[in-house]
Parts: sequence; C-alpha cells; structure tokens
Amino acid sequence: AKSDKNIHQLLQKIKDCPNIPRKQAKFKNFVKNSLRVHQERWIDQAWDLIMKHAGQANAVNEPPPEKPVNGAHEGQSKAEKEKEQKEQTKKERKEERKRKRQTEVNGDAKEEEEEEEGQLDKTKKKKKRKREEEEGEEETNGETEAKRPAMDTSQEKLNGVEVNEEDSKSTEKFDWEEVITAVLEKKGELPIKKLRKKVLAEYTSRKGEPRSEEKILAKFSKKVNKNPKFKVHKERVKLKK
Repeated sequence: AKSDKNIHQLLQKIKDCPNIPRKQAKFKNFVKNSLRVHQERWIDQAWDLIMKHAGQANAVNEPPPEKPVNGAHEGQSKAEKEKEQKEQTKKERKEERKRKRQTEVNGDAKEEEEEEEGQLDKTKKKKKRKREEEEGEEETNGETEAKRPAMDTSQEKLNGVEVNEEDSKSTEKFDWEEVITAVLEKKGELPIKKLRKKVLAEYTSRKGEPRSEEKILAKFSKKVNKNPKFKVHKERVKLKK
C-alpha cells in the first residue's frame, strides 16, 4: 500500500539520521522539523515500529543473568556463620553474667539466713543457761532451808506472827500509777525508755525478777498510754496539768 511505502521511506530517512530521540514527543518534533514530515499517522506508526524493533533487539541481545560464583556463596556463608557465632557468644556471655548475679544473690540470702539461725541459737542457749541457773539457785535454796534448824524460825517471828520476806515480796501489790507518778514528779518529763527503766527497776526491787519480761513491758506500756494522768508525746512522758 501507498501508506506502507511512505512509512518505509520515512524509516529509511530516520535510519540515516544520527542521535534519534528516544522519547515520543521529541521524536515527533524531530521528524517534523528535520525530515519535513507532518503526517501524524505516519509518524506514530514509524515510532511504533521503531519501538517494537528496539524491544526485540534488546530481548535478543540481553545477556543471560550471571550465575553466582561459588566463592561468593562461600564468602556469604562464612560471614553469616561468623555473625551467628558472635551472636551465640554474646548470648552465652549474657547468660553467664545472669547466672553469676543469681549465684551472688542466693549466696547473700544464705548468709543472712545462717546469721539469723546463729542469732536464734544464741538466744535459745542464753535462755536455757538462765533457766538452768535459776533452777540451780532454787535447788540450793531448798537445800539450805532443809538444813536450817527448826529453832531458827522462831527468830523470824514478830509479835507471834511469822514474817517471810520472799512471800511478802510476791504477794505485795505493785501500784503502777503510784510509782510512775512518783518518778515523773521527781524527774519531770522523761523519755519513755528512761521512765520504763526506772519503773521496772522499782518493780524488780519490790517483786523480784518478772517471769515474763514481755508481759511486764506490755503492762507498763498499757499503764502509761491508757492512764489519763499521763501525757505521751513523741516518745516522751509527763504528768498532765
């Protein structure tokens, strides 16, 4: 056909031209200005044919993809192995530090536990020794009383009434309020610890050693805090005005 002939002639002219534009808009301007061809249809067909030919040429001439060299794989594999080894070493060090810290914590806890057990054993031994001493004193006193002649008891009679100092001590009622008030009147305001020391000393002198120190301390605390005559403020005690 005539149009095919014209397009063929146009392609021949384009072939002889150097530096053919590779974008369609610039290609059209090039054909119109340089080759004096203004038929849009011929220009479009020529462009399509050129692009089609160029695509086929690229497909034929395109080199096959390069196969990776074994050395590259080996290098990559070696690098990955080294990286894994470093990460593993780092992880092992972290675990080791964690184990050491745990061991130190357990060791400290064990030492504290042993110290507490040691203190408990000391307290038990001390109480046991004190109890044995008290029992020994009671036995000694019993033997002394048994050996004493019966006539000696007459010397302890006053106006026909027997007087036993130990019995009088144990039966004598201890007036907590009276003793606490007397100490505060004499000394004024006192720290509660100092007041407790003086009152308990008075209690011991009158009643002897208490059987339960905890009970006697609790009783003192109750007598001080519950009595409206005494004012307790910031671990200090005084008489209310």
